[in-house]
Amino acid sequence: MTRVLQDGESDIRCLSVSPENTHLAASDFEGRIVVWSLATGEGRLLTTAEPGTALHIAWSPRGDEIAVARDDYTFAVIDARTGDARLQRKMELGIDWMQFSPDGTQLGVITDRAYLFDVQTGEMSKELGKGFSGAWSSDGRTLVVAQSNIVTLWDVRSGRPVRELTASPSAEIRGMAFLSGNDVLAVADAHEKAVSLWDLRAGQFLTQLAFDAVDTTAMVASPDERRLVALTRNRSGFGQILEWSTQAAPVAPGLGRAHVNRLSPLSRASDHGDAEFLVAFEAAPAATQAEIPAIRVANVVDELGVVHFRSAATVRRQAVYGELRVIDDQDARGAHAIELADIDHDGDLDVVAAHVRRGQVVWYANDGRGSFVRHEVDSDLGRAEDVAVADFDLDGWLDVAAPGGSSGAINWYRNSGAGRDFVTNFIANAKTPHALVAADFDGDGRHDVIWADVETDEIRIILNDAGSLEGAGRIVARNAGSSEALAAGDMDHDGDLDLVAASRRREQLVWYENDGAAVFSTEHAMIAKPGRIGRPVLADFTRDGMVDVAVPATDVGEVLLFANRGEGRFQPSQLTLPADVAPVSVCAGDVDADGDIDLIVGAQTKRLINVLENDGRGRFTLLDEPMNRESRNIDDMAVGDLNGDGIADIAFVGYRSHQVAWYPGEGVKLAVTAGHTSDSSRRRAIAVPVVPSGAGSASPKNREIVLYVRTARGEPISKPAFEELVGRVVVYADSNRSGFVEPEEDTVVVAVERPTLEDDLLRIPLDAEQQEAGK
Repeated sequence: MTRVLQDGESDIRCLSVSPENTHLAASDFEGRIVVWSLATGEGRLLTTAEPGTALHIAWSPRGDEIAVARDDYTFAVIDARTGDARLQRKMELGIDWMQFSPDGTQLGVITDRAYLFDVQTGEMSKELGKGFSGAWSSDGRTLVVAQSNIVTLWDVRSGRPVRELTASPSAEIRGMAFLSGNDVLAVADAHEKAVSLWDLRAGQFLTQLAFDAVDTTAMVASPDERRLVALTRNRSGFGQILEWSTQAAPVAPGLGRAHVNRLSPLSRASDHGDAEFLVAFEAAPAATQAEIPAIRVANVVDELGVVHFRSAATVRRQAVYGELRVIDDQDARGAHAIELADIDHDGDLDVVAAHVRRGQVVWYANDGRGSFVRHEVDSDLGRAEDVAVADFDLDGWLDVAAPGGSSGAINWYRNSGAGRDFVTNFIANAKTPHALVAADFDGDGRHDVIWADVETDEIRIILNDAGSLEGAGRIVARNAGSSEALAAGDMDHDGDLDLVAASRRREQLVWYENDGAAVFSTEHAMIAKPGRIGRPVLADFTRDGMVDVAVPATDVGEVLLFANRGEGRFQPSQLTLPADVAPVSVCAGDVDADGDIDLIVGAQTKRLINVLENDGRGRFTLLDEPMNRESRNIDDMAVGDLNGDGIADIAFVGYRSHQVAWYPGEGVKLAVTAGHTSDSSRRRAIAVPVVPSGAGSASPKNREIVLYVRTARGEPISKPAFEELVGRVVVYADSNRSGFVEPEEDTVVVAVERPTLEDDLLRIPLDAEQQEAGK
């Protein structure tokens, strides 16, 4: 049934449906808000005419409030029954976007920047980065903000950017929506006339959904994430609604060739448990000693990942770095610890460092292009051994904490705004505190502080009480063996943060189990007598959703790995390094943009920074080109994009070199070596499910495999360039569903010599016998 709702007063400007789908709220050009019952069609005037025309209107998730933004730079939250204003604010600029968080406690507002407001108090709780459009994740933990062609994902609780996606330079982003349990982001681009899908875990482009329209106004996903709907304008100037299904049924015809079977992030072959065929790409002879770009392959119904060419030649992803860039080598004596964070809230990563010999805590303001200006946080702490960054008072600005190894003072420094001034707040006095970590250990949403004292052998915690962090603290562990490094992570996967400590005297790595209330009653030893060990790093190296651990063992020249097998059980292994590498530090990050977490090892020898590439399963390959220029040792490192080019850089501090510096990432190359394969006989391939050939086909078997080929950044690849790179394509029947080519197990289905492209498509024909091989 179609129902016409009309108030007869003025043109409708914006609409919003209540969460229960029972009412429709609309605002007209006169500023009135009318609420209609969708069941009866009856309308009631909620507010009378207001000075400003409404630009945006939104129901709260509970349905008891309505937010409205007007063209006079104001917004208000009003009672949905009475029309009384509960919250009114005026911004400095016009409001481009506004939406309640999924739990209704916060209101996201974007002018030229994104802001979060507490709905109950009306106070601004966070100021995020620049932008003009936004979208909430379904769990309310992430707010994605678009500015120009840059899409930034912000962690709502910490106010920190957690990932940045870069679209084409000409992109005109008109709408965004989360899919697949917040693992995929859909971005509507009016210029490209397409919706781009991004894998948020890997930070990589997946595919595009093209449409025939000249403009896009908005885009939303259905609550069950089964449909993606875009409001567009066709070439005749009329509005139209385009819909894509995220289910197995074929989508409506005419919406482009990049049809989608399921919108889940499938970034590597081993993710395809139902794969029947494996397609292996062999490099052309002319490319075996070259550096070639990555290409991305998808079939017509599923995204398949980045081709690695692991057959006739090994082609491995390798991050490329430029020349050393020094941030500070004049006033960085004994530089010992480093963190990357946006201290001044300008959307880029700044550098925070602790200098032991000068006893200073400093931060270096980034101009967004990798040039830095030095600012002091504390000039006389006394052997500043460590540093942590967190918003301790929840005012939206990141603060700093540090221990003074010689003074015994443990302080936190309140950021008064934009890093212009830091107010020193005393936490506690210790004997010789060396290590400190800040995290929410009791689950109240505030960062607590744990420190280790090498003289008393104690580890203590001070809980954050509404921004108050002062007192002797509570003992976490006695006889902690002069712990010199601490880290926090959910080691037993029970939802709270546990503590990991590296002990100098014990020569042992231990973790302390948190009961959820910041009581650490159980100590678990991970290793004993490995010699000197450094600061542990925690990350999900195996992509199983659990925290793994890596720690440098200097005396034995290894990196010790501990793969989390669940319930607090860890499987140890070692990464043996070359004889000229004496590891003293490690850090983690996706330096080659392939979706998994790599390891970076810092040393005190000629091979200063060494990158170990992760194959996605926690197996690492040491790259041949260490960064060893113009520095002497690496005591601590951090990975992040310092110059705004979307590529991971490596920042570090050196105690002996008295240096804070960084190596700029310049992209990723695929280094090819002929006659070598990875994983012994295993060869990386692309997995292809047995699916109908082309959208809408009723055949239950593949008549052909159709692969859609682009560059890794989603751009077209020319036919000559493809033929220069690819010498042969081989299709195997994956008999044991391993996701890897195993010659002793898998059968060759078909081989295509000198394959070529036709309109970005690679077609591999299969006859009836070959189809049966894939069953």
